[in-house]
Amino acid sequence: MTNNFFQFKQFVVYQNKSAMKVGTDSVLLGSWANFKNAKHILDIGTGTGILALMAAQKSNAIIDAVEIDYDSYLEALENINNSNWRNRVFVHNISFQEFVKKSKRKYNIIICNPPYFINSLKSPDSNRNIARHNNFLQLSDLITGVSTLLSYSGFFYIILPYETGCSFISEALKNKLFCKKKVYIKPKNTSKIKRLLLEFHKKESIIDEKILVIEKEERHHYTDEFKELTKDFYLSFKY
Repeated sequence: MTNNFFQFKQFVVYQNKSAMKVGTDSVLLGSWANFKNAKHILDIGTGTGILALMAAQKSNAIIDAVEIDYDSYLEALENINNSNWRNRVFVHNISFQEFVKKSKRKYNIIICNPPYFINSLKSPDSNRNIARHNNFLQLSDLITGVSTLLSYSGFFYIILPYETGCSFISEALKNKLFCKKKVYIKPKNTSKIKRLLLEFHKKESIIDEKILVIEKEERHHYTDEFKELTKDFYLSFKY
């Protein structure tokens, strides 16, 4: 049974209501993204609020978190109100497409762990479908919206399955979003690449590429690189 909360070093994430629970993808993305010196951050599809909370811990920015699913919105609101950063993190129960139309702000950082199970079978849970499938947020809408809201000197961070990520880079280029950094995520050294961590901005540059392996061959024995990356958040990893 999934725990109804996840304890991090500086905050707790309750996950009773949200369709998608705390997972490694969000922790990887929030740990890897560079929030330093950001004044305004946008978290698209915040779910439990985990990425917004990670961004708040790592910055002094004002953070907007968008969530279309009402139950997830309520849970994100609860998690943020229980944190030390409740005065600068704001949750919006709205679709990203509508948020783009209404927003007057440009963001230094935009971050997203999106609904990317494009070809997988649907769950009988409609809320889980909203969180996991791209019916409510097509990747093309995501790219267009990010291009609109991202400041010229800003950065967009996203995590995607490997194949989807490769296509996403090409689609983003059509909207003049250039991939600056790419991290290939492998569960183990002998595994295939499962995820891509991607950083985009509006200035063309050479792509910086790296590989990150999460576990050693024995399960739950993590690599030094993974522990170093996530040490500010996971209780079991020391500073």
